[in-house]
Amino acid sequence: MANDNDPSRTSHGSDPRWKHCHPMDESNLNTTICTYCGRVMKGGVTRAEEHLMAKKSDVATCTKTPKNVREELWKLYKEKTDTSFINPRYNATNDNHESEDEVEISTASNDKGRNSGGRKGPMNMFCRNPAVAIEKRKKEKLRQANIKETCDKNLKATVHQYITRFWYQGGLSFNLVKLKSFQDMIDAIGAYGPNLPAPSYHEIRVLLLNKEVEYTEKLYGKDWYQNRAIY
Repeated sequence: MANDNDPSRTSHGSDPRWKHCHPMDESNLNTTICTYCGRVMKGGVTRAEEHLMAKKSDVATCTKTPKNVREELWKLYKEKTDTSFINPRYNATNDNHESEDEVEISTASNDKGRNSGGRKGPMNMFCRNPAVAIEKRKKEKLRQANIKETCDKNLKATVHQYITRFWYQGGLSFNLVKLKSFQDMIDAIGAYGPNLPAPSYHEIRVLLLNKEVEYTEKLYGKDWYQNRAIY
C-alpha cells in the first residue's frame, strides 16, 4: 500500500479523499488515478470517490479498496450529505463551508429584513401575499366589467339609433314596438351575428311573403283570410 504521508496525495487542500487517489497532472485535477488499482478516471475526486466506495454509478468499482478505507469514505459521504441539507451552500467538491455563526447571522439578517420591510431576496419574486393577489384580481375583474358595460352601452345606443331612424323613415306606428314579433326579430338578428345581409325587395314582396302566408295558414287554418275579422 502506498504511504499516506506522500505529499503528492495530500497537497490538494484538506480533502481526505485525495489520500486514496491522485491527479494524473497537478495542473488538471479532473483526471485521477486510483491508488489501489491504478484505474484512470475522468470526473475529478468525486468520481474517484464513487469508484473507491463502490457507490452505484456509471464508474467501475475498485475491487482492491481496503474495507476500512471504504467505510471511512462512506462515513465522510454521509456526513457531507447531511451537511448539505443544513447548509444549502454546501459544495461536495469544496470544503470552504460557512460556520454556524455565519449561518445564524445570515438567518437573523433575513428575518430582520422581512420584519422591517428591508431589501427583498430573489424568492420574494415568487411569493406574493395571497390577500394582495386576490384583491388585485377582484379589481381587475371589476375594471374589465366596467369597460365591457361601457362598450355595451355605447353599442346598444348605436343600434337603437339605427332602428329608430328606420322607424321614422318608414312612417311606422310607435305601437309596433310592443309586438312580440319585433323582439323576435331583434333576437334572431343578434343570434346571427355580424354581416347579416338585408332581404331584397323581391324576397320581401314574394318569397318571404309566401312563406309567411303558409305559416299563418298552419297557425289559424286555410280559411283564416275569410275569418280574419274574428282575430
